[in-house]
Amino acid sequence: MYAADPDPWGFTSRWYEQRKYALTLAALPAPAYDRGLEIGCSIGVL
Repeated sequence: MYAADPDPWGFTSRWYEQRKYALTLAALPAPAYDRGLEIGCSIGVL
């Protein structure tokens, strides 16, 4: 699946995914973290 397209669901290119990412980061209590774990992250984009 990822050989044909490294981002088959458009996590890095679709406007609503970018908006969701921005809202998620804005909801975090600290501006930066050393590490994070996202279960089922697919391509590694939060």
